[in-house]
Amino acid sequence: MAEGYCTCLADDDNATTKFKRTEALRVKLQNWLYERTVKGNRTVAKDVLGFFCSSGVLPMYSDPTSKANALRAVQRYLESLGYERGQRGGCTTYMEKEEVLIKRDAYITQMIKARQQRRRIVYLDESYIHHHYRRHDESLYDPGDNRLLPKQKHKGRRFCFIAAIISSDPAVPEAERSEEHRAQLLPETLDIFEGGKKQSGKAQTKDYHGMFDSAYFERWMQTLLATLDARGIKNTIIVMDNAKYHKSLPADTPKQSWKKAAMVEACTARGLPVSDTDTRALLWARLRDHIAQTVKPVVVQMAEDAGHEVLWTPPHYSDLQPIEIVWANVKGDVGRQYNYDTTFKDVRQRLDEAFATLTPKTVEGCIAKANARLDELYRQITSLDEVDEEAIDDGVFDDEQCDDDDENMEEVDVVNEDKDKDSDEDSDEDDDEGEHEDED
Repeated sequence: MAEGYCTCLADDDNATTKFKRTEALRVKLQNWLYERTVKGNRTVAKDVLGFFCSSGVLPMYSDPTSKANALRAVQRYLESLGYERGQRGGCTTYMEKEEVLIKRDAYITQMIKARQQRRRIVYLDESYIHHHYRRHDESLYDPGDNRLLPKQKHKGRRFCFIAAIISSDPAVPEAERSEEHRAQLLPETLDIFEGGKKQSGKAQTKDYHGMFDSAYFERWMQTLLATLDARGIKNTIIVMDNAKYHKSLPADTPKQSWKKAAMVEACTARGLPVSDTDTRALLWARLRDHIAQTVKPVVVQMAEDAGHEVLWTPPHYSDLQPIEIVWANVKGDVGRQYNYDTTFKDVRQRLDEAFATLTPKTVEGCIAKANARLDELYRQITSLDEVDEEAIDDGVFDDEQCDDDDENMEEVDVVNEDKDKDSDEDSDEDDDEGEHEDED
């Protein structure tokens, strides 16, 4: 998910209080919402604010203005995670959007099915590390030493990298697995380059995804497929996130920016009906539906031609991607060695060493952690299905009662809107708990 801060105005001398949008916080919130749902509790933004205050994510508020600002920040945070207010059991509550739930459930059921079929899973992803990235959160210090310390340096230049890992071969008993059957990084797929110097001379962009494009990713995908073929690995599921360049369509795919004459020609070539009275908007609607039903992203077709299958991770669920945990391990190894004398060349050398020493046991542990989360979500989903079935039997799903008294569900009148509106800070790219939020 996207790392960064939600910001609100606290009542202590007008100090700004921030809470970090980490993957750990999202999972904690999700589990809390699940527990409330199975108990039949309604959940609104004030309940979430109370949960954040009681768990130490935010301070306790006594000033009404500060509390209103904090509540608005919580509402924005819930919206960014794909939650919306809706009806459940006749009551207004917060729940994930239907489109998010469908993508999540489809992914989980596909992964469980793959496990039953004893297929190997390939996970791929891109990431980055800055020159001055450090992991000194638990470093010893003397609280009584008042001497001035050097100012921390700016993040500086960065290395971008991409790679794939593969799960162990479930068709081979664990005691009989050789090196090739174990979970591991596929070193042939690892590519590291300096951000801003690889992709056709592009300058370093704020979002590291700007250092990748569809042409680069398609070339890299060829490397991955060739690696699997050389190793004799077939019929895998290749898991990737929803980055736009992962889903690029063939170059000859019709586009909305085309002129009407080109759209007419495209419809005719594809056997779609065309009338002299058709407007450009109608032609595009016809083409758009045809594309959605028949045209596959380039890398999906490449994978299928090689005998593999592509599966997209659901938005807001990067904790189901074990390679994110691998990145945290690798970057942590590099960051813990940082000091003010570290050069950019040192970072590259340490990054190479971190990848070279990444063991199958570590990769297996990262995959096991993501699978444990997947199993936990599946249990929650099936449990909620049972709750819904009971509610349907009891007729609770009818739109009934539930006085929505409330100030709770009405939009909060934020007094200091000018201070609140643009208060979210830039993404904290140095955090390891989640790399980025997938595009829907």
